[in-house]
Amino acid sequence: MKINKHLFMMSLLFGISVGVIDACVDYLFFYRGQSFWGLLFFDIPRHEIYIRLFILLCFVAFGLIASRLVASRTRAERSLREVQFIFDSFLEKSPVYIFFKDKEIRPIKLSRNYEQMLGMPLEDILGKTMDDLFPSDLAKSMIEDDKRILARGEVETVVEEFGGRIYETTKFPISMDENTRMLAGFTLDITERRQAETALQKVHAELEQRIAARTLELQKTHEQLLHAEKLSAIGKLSASIAHEFNNPLQGVLNIVKGIKRRVSLDQEDSDLVDMAVSECLRMRDLIQSLRDFNRPTSGRKTLVDIHAVLDSLLLLGKKEYKIKKVSIEKKYAQQLSPIQAVADQIKQVFLNLLNNAIDACEGGGTITVETEGQGDKIVVRIHDTGTGITPDDKGHLFEPFFTTKSEIKGTGLGLSVSYGIVKGHGGEIVVDSDQERGTTFAVTLPLDQPS
Repeated sequence: MKINKHLFMMSLLFGISVGVIDACVDYLFFYRGQSFWGLLFFDIPRHEIYIRLFILLCFVAFGLIASRLVASRTRAERSLREVQFIFDSFLEKSPVYIFFKDKEIRPIKLSRNYEQMLGMPLEDILGKTMDDLFPSDLAKSMIEDDKRILARGEVETVVEEFGGRIYETTKFPISMDENTRMLAGFTLDITERRQAETALQKVHAELEQRIAARTLELQKTHEQLLHAEKLSAIGKLSASIAHEFNNPLQGVLNIVKGIKRRVSLDQEDSDLVDMAVSECLRMRDLIQSLRDFNRPTSGRKTLVDIHAVLDSLLLLGKKEYKIKKVSIEKKYAQQLSPIQAVADQIKQVFLNLLNNAIDACEGGGTITVETEGQGDKIVVRIHDTGTGITPDDKGHLFEPFFTTKSEIKGTGLGLSVSYGIVKGHGGEIVVDSDQERGTTFAVTLPLDQPS
């Protein structure tokens, strides 16, 4: 430990001074016949030597002890000043809100940034109550929290809103002794963090929705691909079956017709032969439908006016619509470009869809025919207010021989043939049905116009 030289020298001088004073006293009162200098240096009585040395050593020891005490106090004061400087600088520059409150919940030390939060000088904030500084509801909540923390001696974190900002405050008690307890803590402005968390949650929710929608779309596309492959295989099989059955059936039909012409039959037998001819013709139509199923686009493509095709079909079925009490609504696009297509095949597609719509409107209803241009393609929607299609049946609509009608009304090949024709033209046909709202078939076809 470093010795204070000035204090040590003063103690040494005081010790020597006591020796000089003792020599003066001896010269004046006890040893009058002797020389002063002798009493001071040369002829010092033995007992006086011990006394003077003891006193000198006491002063030297006092000087050493005092020097160490002064040095220790100086260091303590310097350390205290450093700590106070660091603490004051921390409160002055801290980006975090720091506070110390007494047991009456009044601020006694605050960081400088509270001036910005509360809009008043720091000197005006210190010593104020929470009711003086904050709105009543917030002040009441703060006081309750602070008193509870002081009573329990626990650390707590609370979230508070003030001035349009969101703050997170951690509070804890501190004690100088058993009788002196204060509340300390720090506050963080978490407004931006909360906003970022909210935005992140929103993005996360949107991302989940997009993933779900994309997954559903991929699943639907996968099902459509499987369905297309299935229809393609069935189409090849049906074409092969139709080819194998058509020639023998035509032979049987010719034989039955020949019998009727050449043989005289009674009425009963003649009726049976007519029935056989009728059934053969029905079989021939069925086989022709099989041959048409999924048939690649053939024939010469021409510019087809979709509105003209639809109008001709609606005119053709006008009488049937009236009989079945079905009204027709047309919602045509003002301008619809013609498409490159095989006219009779396109007409067959929409004839099948219109016939299905009529059959669905048992007891009357409305059929809406809507057209729309979408860039390089057109969309035709045929909506009926009929009974709709069940979810189970919806998945089988385009399969050959599947029908929801009675055997008298249909063979179950109309939609399959329509599906094949639309696909052959590079288009798409989709169905949306609800047993309460009816059914909508949407046919999308490319323009495919030559440059």
